[in-house]
Amino acid sequence: MPGPAGNNQPFRELIGVLAAAFLTLLVYVVSQKEALANSFMVNDDVRQQVYWMQKWLDASLYPPDLLNSYAQQYVPWGIKAIYRVAAPVVDPLMFSKILTGFTFTVLGTLIFMTCRFMGSRSLGWAGLSTYWLMPYFLDTMSGGLARSFAFPLLAMFMLGWFAGRPWVLVSSLLLQSLLIPYVFPLCLAAVLVSWLLFGMRRMPEPAVPFKPAYIGAIFSAAVIVVIMKYSFDLQGYGPMVSVREMADNPLFTAAGRYEIAVMPAFLKDLVVTPWEWMGGFHELGTVGGVVTTVLAAGIAVVGLCLVDWRSLGRFLPPVAIVAAASLGMYLLAYVVLLRLFIPDRYVMYTINLYYCVLLAIAFHALWARCGRKRVAGVCLVAAAMLAGVYRLDNVGVTDYSADKALCDALAVTPPSTRGRRTTRSSVFTSCLVN
Repeated sequence: MPGPAGNNQPFRELIGVLAAAFLTLLVYVVSQKEALANSFMVNDDVRQQVYWMQKWLDASLYPPDLLNSYAQQYVPWGIKAIYRVAAPVVDPLMFSKILTGFTFTVLGTLIFMTCRFMGSRSLGWAGLSTYWLMPYFLDTMSGGLARSFAFPLLAMFMLGWFAGRPWVLVSSLLLQSLLIPYVFPLCLAAVLVSWLLFGMRRMPEPAVPFKPAYIGAIFSAAVIVVIMKYSFDLQGYGPMVSVREMADNPLFTAAGRYEIAVMPAFLKDLVVTPWEWMGGFHELGTVGGVVTTVLAAGIAVVGLCLVDWRSLGRFLPPVAIVAAASLGMYLLAYVVLLRLFIPDRYVMYTINLYYCVLLAIAFHALWARCGRKRVAGVCLVAAAMLAGVYRLDNVGVTDYSADKALCDALAVTPPSTRGRRTTRSSVFTSCLVN
């Protein structure tokens, strides 16, 4: 997409986008090279959502029971379709890593295009460099699961709105309904707010024009989400636990499967968790994390003071509306706890995307004030790549090599004892689930 001031060099822009995509893929491959080469290194959640897909390679695996049927029903239709198409060619466990690389590359490219559209080519590279240095993105997308598509599809939604391309925005909504349904209500709420403000003459134009094709597509996406939700209920999985049932139950604390707060934790969800990942806490410990966070925040504050905010003013309405929709869904999710989804999911994607772009804008403004030399800029991008490879080293995967002996023993167990012989990957998956 051309920049806001127009562009007479589409080929050059295309080269920039392709370069951004290639370098992002390179960062992923190099940082995840060990996981890509080791079948025993996978994302932890494949044990819940991907393991059963081995049945497409061996029909004797994972017959219908409570666990297997629940796992199949839990995965959105679009994710199942992608894995089903790929299964004859690529083992599902390996494909989960390939799909992660795809979503990681797509998100980096979208961030580059968004920042490029908001300012200049150098801002695009600043956005991409910042993205490489934020491990939270890859950690969240790792595993090739439904959540792997949340960041890319939200970024696609925002770019479509910024660029005035409603078909991009609507396509994002349709993909959300198939791949990551709990993000759909957030973006739908933003569209509805834009329609309301447009009707009140508070906006020059809504996110999506009132055209039959667009309205029909959005309605279809909403129907898909509703059917998917109630098909889960019709299979007998439910009802969800209530707040009263969760009270004093260790299963819903940090000591259980997953800690679910019953009250909003604004400071934790909007500040502490994002900055815990942005700082070097995970690699450098508490002291190193504090030092790097203070340093990065200090540089960002100086840069933000140098930004020409008037040039970015036209992007404020979409940014504010999506932020308001995220916060509204976050609060609503607490009011009707677990009737929507886990509350922090409605802010975690938005806030981290916003932090990434905002930091890029700040660093770019400071760089522009320092003279913005081309050679030095290339060196900074290269340094960001190297630092990104270091920070993203095996992020999002767990090494289960300690189970290799168990898997090898199971693989050579006579078929009469354990059933049909299966692939090594299938045996490994069985070990993971067990």
